[in-house]
Amino acid sequence: MKAFKDQVSKEELEELEFRGNAIAGLASLVCAQCGAAESWLPNEVPTWIGDNSNRTNGIAAAVLSLAQCAHVRGYLELARNLYERAIAIVTNSETSVLTLASVAMTSEEVHVGALAGLGQLESHLGNFDLAEVKITDALTRAEQINGDRHPRVGMVLACLADVYAWRGKAKGTGDIIITEGLYRRCLELLGATSLDVAEPGKNVDLCDVMAVSRARYADIICKVPNRDAEADRMQKWATLMWKGPRPLLDLLSADTSQHKDGLKPTQPPPETGAKPNFYGTQDGYVVMDVRLGRVIWKVR
Repeated sequence: MKAFKDQVSKEELEELEFRGNAIAGLASLVCAQCGAAESWLPNEVPTWIGDNSNRTNGIAAAVLSLAQCAHVRGYLELARNLYERAIAIVTNSETSVLTLASVAMTSEEVHVGALAGLGQLESHLGNFDLAEVKITDALTRAEQINGDRHPRVGMVLACLADVYAWRGKAKGTGDIIITEGLYRRCLELLGATSLDVAEPGKNVDLCDVMAVSRARYADIICKVPNRDAEADRMQKWATLMWKGPRPLLDLLSADTSQHKDGLKPTQPPPETGAKPNFYGTQDGYVVMDVRLGRVIWKVR
């Protein structure tokens, strides 16, 4: 270890430590252990992050991971800063060395993930028009990278469908035809099976995204005349598919309360070092990670 340190500069070691902590925090979220993730979350991104670095992919992916940690826990101002910083790093970088520590993400993929996360955050704040702009940008970039039939495109479409659905609920208006079309298209690209087959099919890794999307879809059409039976079948399918430790209906209830009651100020945990003007919620937020194909949330 000493020999390794002698060969690596102090700046490089600081970057590696930053990236390692960020990846560990994201892994804790994906494993539904948000308590472990709370052990490290910086007040702000160090000023040197991304400056004159030839490892942009790893740095930007790490910042994106931290943004998701803050977002899920409800510290939305901090999360917004981190999402925007990740976008700025990949936008301003001309060259980058690919590394395993970048979680196998190119700068373009980091850009898509950060835009999708930022769009979801703006939607949680009730800024639905801005959310639509961000996620539409992510959709365009995802289609350029992967083609228009890739599962990642389906995940971004799921985020966009959620914006339409939540905006319709919040404002009492909305185009249900567009919303339903987005949910149908996203489920098609994700490879969701029919309502008669409650199994994930080929895309086992995407089953939680499918379940949440179909459950939110059901919540929209259940209010349409003569479609309550179809909505009930969708909800049962989603419940059978869901594998998370928190009940699926619990997450749907969190959707409703967040958009009904709005953002409430709370004090962040003291170990984060965050300032009191950051916002958080007791239950946190449900976030769709389009790079991993997972739904991440805070476990009580």
